[in-house]
Amino acid sequence: VTLLWRDLMSDILRPGESGMVAVIGNDCPQQLQTFTYELKGPTAKFLGYGDRHDLGYDDNADLESFRYLHELTTTNSGNSSSNSNRTTINNNQNQYTGFPLTTKFCNYWIALHASDEMSGNYRTNNPLISLCITVVVFLVAACMFTLYDWVIEYRQKKVLRVATQSS
Repeated sequence: VTLLWRDLMSDILRPGESGMVAVIGNDCPQQLQTFTYELKGPTAKFLGYGDRHDLGYDDNADLESFRYLHELTTTNSGNSSSNSNRTTINNNQNQYTGFPLTTKFCNYWIALHASDEMSGNYRTNNPLISLCITVVVFLVAACMFTLYDWVIEYRQKKVLRVATQSS
């Protein structure tokens, strides 16, 4: 059975979502390879061999190894049930239900990165606008408090002056 990565990554994002880059690779020295896909909505476009993501987004990468599924099967063998060709592992919130896994093959990993297009969809001036509105509200409140304090003090002095003149 041959599975294409493009087919596995199709329909991951909703229509209209864009700009995610998936880098897929393996750790096998005899067939070390890395390739990159761009995920735009429900489609996955092959960008080429090698790691072709924008290096400016390395800090925001999410890297997962598919060996994690095998570790679930070996560390939780007490919680697993296996029939002829299916394995079910239930580990609190993590659950793997599928064919039994083997370690005889290469360990693949996937790294998800943002791109300029995705970043542009989420970078806005809204925080700056909110900050300016908050500062203006506090300045108006401070000015009103100062004006109120000045009016009350002026009134108190006037009342005191009238009271001292009449006594």
